[in-house]
Amino acid sequence: MEGDILEDLMPYLTDRLSRVYNKNSEYKQAVENESRIYEQLKEGLTDEQRKQLERYFSATKETAGICEKLAYQQGIKDLF
Repeated sequence: MEGDILEDLMPYLTDRLSRVYNKNSEYKQAVENESRIYEQLKEGLTDEQRKQLERYFSATKETAGICEKLAYQQGIKDLF
């Protein structure tokens, strides 16, 4: 039952967290820096290398998203 409640709440909690991120100037600067470096990196790659890099970033972002979700859920559990 506990897991079901957390799963039901996650869309609302992640939406709220997204709004917090988007209001944070340090986060915005980090994203801009990340994008700038990524664009510079892409310029020197072949099409196949670019595709592999995109797949890698997709996989690492998926992993990071899962870690963030688990950490958030554990934090909620730790409150009780």
